Parts: sequence; C-alpha cells; structure tokens
Amino acid sequence: MPTIFNGVPWYDQHQQVVNAVGGCLIQESGKFYLFGEYRQAESTEFAGFSRYVSTDLENWTFTGLALPVQPSGLLGPHRVGDRVKVVRAQTGQYIMLMHTDDERTFDPVVAYATADQLTDTFTFKGPLLLNNQSIRMWHIGSFTDDDGTNYLLTHEGDIYRLAADGTIAEAKIISNIAPGTEAPAMFRFHDHYFLLASQKTSWEHNDNVYFSADQLTGPWTAHGPFCPPGTLTYNSQTADVALLPTAKGTVPLYLGDRHTYPQLENSTHVWLPLSVHETTLSVPHYWPAWDWYQQREQPLTLTPLAWTGQTNDARMTLKFHGTGITMTGQTGTHGGFAKITLRDEAGQVKTQVYTDFYSLLHEDAPCYRSPTEPLGHYELTIEALGAHGDWYDKARRRYGSNGNRVTITGYHIDHPTNKHPKAVITYHASKQPFTLNKIGFNWAQSAIARPEGSGDYQWLQSDIGEGELTIGDQQINLRPGQGILINLNTSYAYHPVTSLWQTSYLSFSGTILDDLIPGLQTANSLFFPVLGTEVLGFIHEHTRYQQTHRYQDDQNAAIVQNFLTKLKPYTARLKADANKQALAEQTLNLLQQHFQEDLTNEHLAEMTNYSVQYMLQTFHDLYQTTPRRLLTIYRVIQAKQLLIEQPDLPLSQIARQSGFHSETYMIRAFKRQEHLTPGEFRTIAHQLRS
Repeated sequence: MPTIFNGVPWYDQHQQVVNAVGGCLIQESGKFYLFGEYRQAESTEFAGFSRYVSTDLENWTFTGLALPVQPSGLLGPHRVGDRVKVVRAQTGQYIMLMHTDDERTFDPVVAYATADQLTDTFTFKGPLLLNNQSIRMWHIGSFTDDDGTNYLLTHEGDIYRLAADGTIAEAKIISNIAPGTEAPAMFRFHDHYFLLASQKTSWEHNDNVYFSADQLTGPWTAHGPFCPPGTLTYNSQTADVALLPTAKGTVPLYLGDRHTYPQLENSTHVWLPLSVHETTLSVPHYWPAWDWYQQREQPLTLTPLAWTGQTNDARMTLKFHGTGITMTGQTGTHGGFAKITLRDEAGQVKTQVYTDFYSLLHEDAPCYRSPTEPLGHYELTIEALGAHGDWYDKARRRYGSNGNRVTITGYHIDHPTNKHPKAVITYHASKQPFTLNKIGFNWAQSAIARPEGSGDYQWLQSDIGEGELTIGDQQINLRPGQGILINLNTSYAYHPVTSLWQTSYLSFSGTILDDLIPGLQTANSLFFPVLGTEVLGFIHEHTRYQQTHRYQDDQNAAIVQNFLTKLKPYTARLKADANKQALAEQTLNLLQQHFQEDLTNEHLAEMTNYSVQYMLQTFHDLYQTTPRRLLTIYRVIQAKQLLIEQPDLPLSQIARQSGFHSETYMIRAFKRQEHLTPGEFRTIAHQLRS
C-alpha cells in the first residue's frame, strides 16, 4: 500500500529528512527520481541540487547531489540556485534547468547543466541563451510535450521553446499569459494544456491559480484557484506536475512545497491528485495520507491531547511502544517553531527536525511523522523554541507570524501493542519570557529624571517634536521617528527641546532579551536613529486596543516579544563597518534636514559622493528601509504636527509645507502610516488637547 504523507517530514535511507523542494519528479525504468533544492539552515545560499530515488513514492534513497556548488561563477559561493527542473532532450541527453542569482536576487539568470544518465552528476554549462542573450528571469518551470519538444516556463507566463538538444532557447513562443504569477508548472491532459502558478507573496502561501489552452500559443483562459478558495493551495506553492500511472489510469499529480522559512531545510511536501474535467481543474480535498496507486485516503486513528507551549522552556515528552508516531497540531497566525526529537530506549537520538506551526490558515492536521523504526520503546520530545519566522520582501512588506505558539492536539502510534496501546505523556510547564508593565503615549511629554534607573527595560520613541536624553554620561537628541532602549538600573533623564514633544513608551522585564536584541547586554542603552512604520505605530495600535479589551498575561508577554522581534532588524547597523556607518549617517542627516524639499536618490548620491546604487544599498543594509520611504515617514510626522499646532490650516497647505506634491498623495500616505485620515487625526488631537 504505497502511501504519500503530506505536510510532514519524509526520510531517506539514513533517516535524514528528504531535502528537495522547488524541484521535479521524473519517472524512468520503474523508478521515480526526485530532484530539488538542497537547503541549509537559515540560508538561501546555493548548497547543491539533491537527488532521491524511490520505487513507491514513500521510501526514498538519497543518491547524493545531482549538481554540487561550483568553484566560481553563477553557482559558486554566495550565489542562489533554485527551481531545478530536469527534462530529457530529443538527443537522449538530460538537461537540468535552474534559476541562478546573487544573494540579493538582483542578478537573475536561467542556466543549465547536462548529464548522460539520470544517475550521473550533472555538468554545469552556464547560462541558457536566447539569441545569444541570457534569459534573466527567476521562477522557472519546464514542460515536455507529447512530441518530445521541451519548453522553459518563467514567471508571468512566458514560454520558450528549447532546441532539440536542450542547450539553447530557440524562440519565445508566447509572453505574459499569467501576469502577476510565479512558480509555473505545466502538463497536457486529454488534448488540453494546463498552466499552474502561484501568486507573488514571497514565502507566504496563497491560492495558486491555473490557466488552460488548446494550443501552447493560446489563447489561454484564466480560471482562478484549482484548490478551494481560502485554503492557500492547502498551504503550499506549486513546484511541478507529474503524470502518475495508477490503478485508475494516468492521473496528474500536483507537487507542492510547504515552505518553512527560515528553516527551509525542514520544508515539507504536499502531493495530491488533480481532478480534470475538460478544462476544469481541481484538488477538491486535502488528504494528509493517501494511497496514490488506488487513489484513496488513508485515515489515521488519533488519540486526542491538548498542549500549548510558547517559550523555550516549554516541552512535552511522549514515551511509546511501536514502530513510529504521527503528531497532529494546530497552525495559525501566532504559531512558532518547535524542535521535535525522537530517541530510542537507550536515549540515542534517531531524528531531530524543526516544525513550523505558523500559517494564515487555522487548521488541525498532521504536523510531524517519525521515520519507521523496528518495533520497540521510543521517546518523542516536543520543545517550543520561543521563536517564529517573519520576513520582509523587497517592498518591505512584512510577512510571517506574530507569536511563538506550539499547539499539539493528538497522536497516532504505528503498530502499538495491546500492552502499550497509548503513550505515556509528561508535561514540562513554562513561564512567560516577558512581563509588560506599562505601555502608552504622551501627547505632551514632560521632563523625567530617574537617577537610580529602573528595574525594568525602558523603551522611548519620539513621535512628534524633539527631546534631549541623558543616559549615564551620554547625551542624545531624540528626533521624530527615532527611539531608544534603556537597560536595567541605568541612570536616565529626558526633557522636551521643542514646544511640542509627543512620545510613546514601553516598560517591561524579561529573561531572553539578549536573544532578540543583541548588543544591549554590554551597553547602557541602544539608540535607533531610524524606525519603520511597523515599529512607530506598534504602541499606538496596542494602546487603542487595550482601551476596549483586557490582555491576559500570555498576551502581554506576546506584545513585548512581538515588539522586540520587529525592532531586531534595526540592530543590523551595529555590525556594519565604519565607512558604511558614516555614509548611512550622512544620508540620514540630509533626509532630516531637507525632507520638505524635492529630494531624489540622485541628489542624495551627488551630495554624498557615492553612486546611487551603493548609497541605496548601504542605507538599506543599515536602516532596513529606503530614503524614499523614510522621507514619507518624516513628511507624515510633519503633517501631524501641523494638524495639531494649526488645526484650521487647509490640508492643501499642510501637504505643501510637509513636502508632499499633492493633498491626495498626503492623505493616502497618511492613512497608510497612521491608519487614520488627516481629518480623523485632527479630530482626535482636538479632543485630547481639550
């Protein structure tokens, strides 16, 4: 009974996790060959393309890297390589296609490698050319038509026909059939062509969509999601489609990746049968486990339990007798990472994996499956790590979890005995990592002096106006959009410099601050000269919520941890060399002095005597934003000050005096940053001042 298990780790002959996302499945001589990206912990750097072999799609043998890291060049050190696809050329040779890039993904190139046999190590050849030019695209796929002709697919729905030997692209046969998409995959079934693709949401999963046509050159028809809307393609992204021989005939098999960012080496697979009726494509049901040959679900009998951990001292242990165990858990927007370790009776570690409980979907499903072991006694430990995945795309949009919750709901033991039908479970209680003592904002900040310091950590940010701080023997001017984190028992005092100084504050205690904010342990304070809107608006957002809701202790702890997690990227400047820090500070000073003027990137580069590209990259590396976005933040802050100090001033004049080109653009930027219109803000400001 060959079974595919979805959303849980698969294992090879060495009980190592199958590490092969973003790849493809090839069938030859009664065997299945799985090629994919060989990922390393918390890195997107190219580490090779893996190859696994199976006769039943359940038991996998790792045969080594099909293509290792190259000494230099497109797939050398500090490069990216992904979306690997393998096709057989009409000459009989095998062609491996892939996307290569630099670590910032600013240098995309489609490249290829060759091999005489699927079991050979591929030889890297270089860029795939069209008209002697590199194809500079990133997300790719491949398709082989019934006549043996091979095609390269790229994001946005471009299709290139390859030459008979597969080493060059002869022509681009159609463009832009799937705008706004990536991760393309294609198959032909009953004389219809189908293109599957993901929307562009970074590592976040979404409702992948499909298109159909009777000819590759079109016309192509868009159909929308092929999984039920809102299921986010069962929490996966399209990787490939393979035509699978089953007891019910040939069935298209959807191959999806469930990414676990940044622990990409622990990403799992979602493989499900595609139902095709003329040009309608669907995957109507999610089967956690299913017999792919008979095309039917394999239900699990579960023993329910309930455990939730959020901090890195929370864990549970299950001792069981059998050949393996499957765990179910709840995913959600507050989910975090867990470390799951299987040991034998002697305490020897058999396997250890990291599992992500984050998803935009709130669902209860299998989250872990152990490898199959000899019948015996085993111990499974599940540890919450007190951490979660979050990230930003190139447009600085944030994705990922808002918490560290790990929730286990049940288990299933493979081949239990009558003497030991259930697991013996031990729970290890945890304590909250943070305590929130105060959170709020002052619309008219007065002078404060704490010569003995405080037993809590203190966060202070300047929302409008400017204040002067004395931290120990150091003086700091806190300007709009800046903040400072003050260490325990550190003498401090501050007072307003401008007539209006509005601040936000956070007072808390905790035990794992060093993990989140490196550098504070050896300093009286950490100054943050630049903050993004996700930090600047955090305290106001939660203060407004607290006015109508009461937080529990775990929610208060989560607020502090979430805030510090958002703050952590802004410590990057502390590790930069002196020259880069000097350039970034010079650029920042220019922005603060001239934000009301028509300041362009070219002007900034000219005033700093560096190229535009180097100036922008340095600024982004140290401050996690761009000059243009920071200009908008400063201009909105200026608009807020004018709305408070001159409540009768027309919005058109406020826009002009704040540096906006138009009233309309100011309103749009203001609402995006403050979640209020200027008019709503003016009303609230008037009420508070009254």
